[in-house]
Amino acid sequence: IADFDNALRLKPDYFEALVNRGVAKKDLGMIDQAIRDYSRSIEIEASYDLAYTNRGNARMSKGDLEGAIEDFDRAISLNPNRAETVSNRGAANLRLGRVDAAIEDLGVALRMLPDLAVAYYNIGAAHSRNMDFEAALDAYGKAIGLRRDFVEAYAEQAKVKSQMGDYHGAIADFDAAIAVNPQFAE
Repeated sequence: IADFDNALRLKPDYFEALVNRGVAKKDLGMIDQAIRDYSRSIEIEASYDLAYTNRGNARMSKGDLEGAIEDFDRAISLNPNRAETVSNRGAANLRLGRVDAAIEDLGVALRMLPDLAVAYYNIGAAHSRNMDFEAALDAYGKAIGLRRDFVEAYAEQAKVKSQMGDYHGAIADFDAAIAVNPQFAE
């Protein structure tokens, strides 16, 4: 953060440094300060899609899902080819209970970037909410195939298997989650 502060002292309108400092602050849990940096960057350069994407992510982490979607919408209007942003909007829609919108966004993101494990995880959750357990299992399986350490995907896959009556499969998935992260058992 100090390096970004120094760069901004030399060039106060260095919008990319503001975005990068915001990322560092968000990673340190300084969400409100990160949002201020992203907002200031947008004031300087309103066409930089990553400023909106990162502010949307920060807003989502605070629970401001409508604000996050507004930022993701603006970022997508500036750069419709950034799969991660479309996926993040899908995740926000899912958290708001807009399952169909989430499935649409996540499907678009996966067509752009087929190895985006988190998008498979979220589309699995959306299918699970719609009680489409086969589609959910397929999505969770793809997420795990892309990221063998995806503890949350193992756990959600286990829950779906349990709902389908496959208790042995559920136990195997919970065991896999614990093998990846023994603290998961807690």
